[in-house]
Amino acid sequence: MSAVALHHVTKRFGGFAAVADISLDVADGEFVVFVGPSGCGKSTLLRLIAGLEEAGEGSIAIGGRDVTALAPAERGIAMVFQSYALYPHMSVRENMAFGLQLARTAKVEAEARIAETAQRLGIADLLERVPKELSGGQRQRVAIGRALVRDPEVFLFDEPLSNLDAALRLQTRLELATLHADTGATMIYVTHDQVEAMTLADRIVVLNKGRIEQVGAPLELYRRPVNLFVARFIGSPAMNIVPVVAVERREGEFACTVKGDGTVLVPLGEGAGGAEPTHLGIRPEHVAIAPPDADAPGAMTGKALAVEHLGDAYLLHVALAEGIVLTVRGQGEAPVRRGDDVRLGIPGEASYLFAGDGEVIRWLGG
Repeated sequence: MSAVALHHVTKRFGGFAAVADISLDVADGEFVVFVGPSGCGKSTLLRLIAGLEEAGEGSIAIGGRDVTALAPAERGIAMVFQSYALYPHMSVRENMAFGLQLARTAKVEAEARIAETAQRLGIADLLERVPKELSGGQRQRVAIGRALVRDPEVFLFDEPLSNLDAALRLQTRLELATLHADTGATMIYVTHDQVEAMTLADRIVVLNKGRIEQVGAPLELYRRPVNLFVARFIGSPAMNIVPVVAVERREGEFACTVKGDGTVLVPLGEGAGGAEPTHLGIRPEHVAIAPPDADAPGAMTGKALAVEHLGDAYLLHVALAEGIVLTVRGQGEAPVRRGDDVRLGIPGEASYLFAGDGEVIRWLGG
């Protein structure tokens, strides 16, 4: 078993709490991704699990064994760093063998593990090269291979793809997903890239200022964020958030007058209670471009600031009154150009509502 359990873990640097009272259970074989803005504590939390930082409070268990006071080498983990951290004077084979030598693995077994892992990662023909003779993607595969040959209880990844170009990131992301499916290993992964988080994770942990905001499956977080922070952070492009300047609670719905000119009729959600919405959210793919004379729901008029063509889709940024900018995501080619007047429709049934404390009042379809 290689489950990971964090119990009230806290790490302070002076008076600053980089990680504040975090409790989290990672199941055996689960792929969990830590995301959050810079300085949120995600890398510090990973280093605490690895033993590279010492927890000031709380406990950490791996495979049911308390490892809080153990050195990194005693924790049964392998870590892949952003910088690859390969020994420049060693060949690929020697880099992959180094950890096995420290663990006193028999030479025959070590050679068999290296050969199998190199074949799996497509680096079998690179074993005699040194790191300076490799591309960035090849170096990252070697770093992953060095961790894989050790057969650890838990794999830890600290932004391993951030130094790669777009094509290599996609390729290596697919390799990591396949590796997890093939090995069934427990993996904990830190990234600031939402696409990596959404495509790789069984569960995502959203961190902010050293605390957990929400934990859940990727689509759960996308569809049902618990607050404004998660709603803004999960999704690319981000959810449109518009202040509500007036609200009327009617039978079965809120009539929300939003900043930027427009009233949106939003059906009451299950958890609406007595809270009054202060912000309305709408995903870019749910904002519609309406004909100029159409009586569209939640219709608002603005001017196209920019059009981004993505090939199969487009992003349209529309400036409304009072400095509000909405992003629209549509399929195919954009029907408007920069500078055109645009009429947008915001469907109430696809809208989110948030209270003054940032907590969600209504989810999509809720």
